[in-house]
Amino acid sequence: MTRLRCTSMALCLVLLLSLSAGHTSRATAAPATSPKTVPLDVQGTDVRDVLRLLAETRGVNILASGEVRGNITIRLVDVPWEQVLEAVLKLTGLAQERQGNIILVAPAERFRSAREERVRARQAEAQTEPKITRVVPVNYASVTQLKATLERLLGACATIAVDGRTNTLILSGTSACLRVWEGAH
Repeated sequence: MTRLRCTSMALCLVLLLSLSAGHTSRATAAPATSPKTVPLDVQGTDVRDVLRLLAETRGVNILASGEVRGNITIRLVDVPWEQVLEAVLKLTGLAQERQGNIILVAPAERFRSAREERVRARQAEAQTEPKITRVVPVNYASVTQLKATLERLLGACATIAVDGRTNTLILSGTSACLRVWEGAH
């Protein structure tokens, strides 16, 4: 395994290209496989260039947002590629999101706020969906025992009332929520 020691991104790319050219020049060369471990030694290198080097080393697609900035100094020997990527991201306050064969890289806060926004949008959509009510008579079981199980199954998307006199469950929620219940019984 070849160890890379770079002080600039240009030098790293030249080394990487010369190493890969050496491997591909053989007529009977085995198919290129992504290395399990990565030796990496860079000083004061732009984090975007380190991400590009990691993408090239593994043969993956990494897209970095415009907010990805900063320099990083790394000296790692025989560290798994995934661990190197996670360490670089954590050290620089970045996070990743995988979409198919693309790794998106942006500040962790950006992904966190995007997830929160998606949750808020789903909650708002659920609140605008009309509520329906199902009255379910129960035979051969106690509705009070069933209520606890249904509360775990349906969560906060439905309300469950019990009529002990008639041994009946009264379920109220959105149709999407109650479809979970309909599929369970």
